[in-house]
Amino acid sequence: MALKVLTDGLPHRRETTTTLALGQMGEAHLVNVYAGFYIPANGAVAGKCVVVMDVHDGTLADYLEAIRRSHQRFIAAKQLLSIAVQILRGLVSCHSRRYVHRDLKPENGNIPT
Repeated sequence: MALKVLTDGLPHRRETTTTLALGQMGEAHLVNVYAGFYIPANGAVAGKCVVVMDVHDGTLADYLEAIRRSHQRFIAAKQLLSIAVQILRGLVSCHSRRYVHRDLKPENGNIPT
């Protein structure tokens, strides 16, 4: 399990609720989320939202950075297609439940390393 502290608490209250709802659906292409809550006052994380979720091997950003460091110029088409399909399946799952992922970026894409 991992704790993810969302940096701007108040704007993330709705995001935390949505993340929790999607994370409890058991969808293979979405991270499992077990709890999400807002910490209103006191302590280092006061005014922030916290999400309790599964730990993953790495993110798409980590993978892309490793490729850049290796000076590899290309990603195999089969591998690139596999990553794209996984991302799209996760988005389709969200959209079929009338949710829109508003923070799609490599840092939020969990992939096996």
